[in-house]
Amino acid sequence: MRPFVKQFLNDISSKFSIVIYSNFQETTIKKIISYIDENAINLIDCILDSNYIIEYIFPKRIKSLRIFQKWRALKDILAINCSTYSFSLDVLNEILIKEYNGDPNDSELPKVGQLIDNLWQYEDIQKFIALVRRGINV
Repeated sequence: MRPFVKQFLNDISSKFSIVIYSNFQETTIKKIISYIDENAINLIDCILDSNYIIEYIFPKRIKSLRIFQKWRALKDILAINCSTYSFSLDVLNEILIKEYNGDPNDSELPKVGQLIDNLWQYEDIQKFIALVRRGINV
């Protein structure tokens, strides 16, 4: 399990709606979440499983945040992901983190947590992400 995942989920659940958008089936996702923490499922607002993948270009599965546009504007949606192609339709809504390789010293989630803490200053996540990608200190 990636270090700091429990703390990260607890910290962001008080500020944001958490949606798990995964290539796995919902039952598998729930097992993983329960493994993280038996109470973590209560922090999750929505689970979207492999039935919500919009394109499948073998071996890649493409997801789209536009599925949420009925409820939220894209400027208000942030994806945290370790795959450059998963949200390739919504790159201005995505923070890329390194794929977890079992390193017990992995610190990706605290880094993302610090970025998210600064996100509150911006009304538009896409503008925030654009600044981060340009290397501007936010």
